Amino acid sequence: MDDFLKENPKIRTIELSTVSQVNIGNLKQLACELFTDYKLKQDTGNEKANKILSRMHIAIPKKRDDVERTPVRPDLDPMEERKVVTAKDLQEELGGAGVFFIPSQ
Repeated sequence: MDDFLKENPKIRTIELSTVSQVNIGNLKQLACELFTDYKLKQDTGNEKANKILSRMHIAIPKKRDDVERTPVRPDLDPMEERKVVTAKDLQEELGGAGVFFIPSQ
């Protein structure tokens, strides 16, 4: 691998681990920067590129106090929230397969 990298100096390498999540964020950031640079080089001097650059902003959150804010993930089953009555549900309520007689109210 070292010989290959010496022969091709334009290739960038980064050590990372998906198990311990080491350098995953750095890899994503590097990929975004490389892609943005590539797109900007293609659109250099283009009015469209200037419009895109004027709309881009990377927000980096700053710590405002000592309170730890963890992500909130509610433990809700998506099927429990279903309020839509399907034809199959209606069929089962009215007596089973092939029964679609709805009594008058």
